[in-house]
Amino acid sequence: MKRLFEDRGNDGDWFREAFQDNMIRSYTLGRKKRTAPVSCDKRRYKRHNRIEAMFGRLKDRQWVAARYDRYPKTFFSMIALAATTLFWRG
Repeated sequence: MKRLFEDRGNDGDWFREAFQDNMIRSYTLGRKKRTAPVSCDKRRYKRHNRIEAMFGRLKDRQWVAARYDRYPKTFFSMIALAATTLFWRG
């Protein structure tokens, strides 16, 4: 079964039905004004938010965002180096 993490803006009944038909588990928090509450694993959703924030910080680094390297191996090495420095800094 595939998993999908989304923002609250994509919370619609027809979205959820389409995902269910295609065997995709949706981890989307329901909108605040939703009449019928939906179940969601909040712990997994918070983990997703951490990963999204890490990629945002990686994009702030100009030398990673530009991707001037021709070789994918070099580019992924730069991403690993940037992620390591972000991890050490906290």
